[in-house]
Amino acid sequence: MSIDQVLAVVPVSDMERARPWYELLVGRPEDNRPMDTLAEWRVTDRGWIQVFHDPERAASALLNVSVDDLDKHVAELAGRGWQSATSRRRTRVYAYPPSSTRTATALLSSEGYATSIRC
Repeated sequence: MSIDQVLAVVPVSDMERARPWYELLVGRPEDNRPMDTLAEWRVTDRGWIQVFHDPERAASALLNVSVDDLDKHVAELAGRGWQSATSRRRTRVYAYPPSSTRTATALLSSEGYATSIRC
């Protein structure tokens, strides 16, 4: 089997709340909005994040993203208003978007697998 692309589908209960959250995380508006219930961000040449309105499955997905430079990405998130808390080993940073109740967080790691996101 040859895989050409990978799509990470993240079900959410509220598209109008989720889209700005992912815009802040990715740093730009979605690349595609093929329907009202789907927004897509191209994050690599062959990788996409799809945020899909599916209330029954919402908050059940974890999205793992690897980052190349932890300090750089934390600084970029801070520039977008995110707050962060660092682990003791400085290999993980928990980031919180503006106005967050800290229930939707991003975990950035320099250990090869990086962002665990619930939205």
